[in-house]
Amino acid sequence: GALIKLKREDYDKLWRSEGGGNRSPGYAEVEVECETSSGDTVRAVAFRVVQARKHSRDIAPSLRYRNLIVEGARKLGVPEEYQVALERIPKVLPLPRL
Repeated sequence: GALIKLKREDYDKLWRSEGGGNRSPGYAEVEVECETSSGDTVRAVAFRVVQARKHSRDIAPSLRYRNLIVEGARKLGVPEEYQVALERIPKVLPLPRL
């Protein structure tokens, strides 16, 4: 995985893009402790799906979202085997426009 340090305004944009600020957001902000590659422990914020929105099984991400994750992993230089695993995640293709 990766940790990305964001400016407050960029974090706020990300939060809103994921439904934050809506009456019934799909995610909750959760503070987590993470270990960096240098062995340091840092606090970070993760988005966790709220119980009311959870599915009984994992569902495939959209092609767009999966591609964002794969591209981010490439840009951040995560290990190649992890990138390959991300590329193998099933995805939901967009519906054709009529």
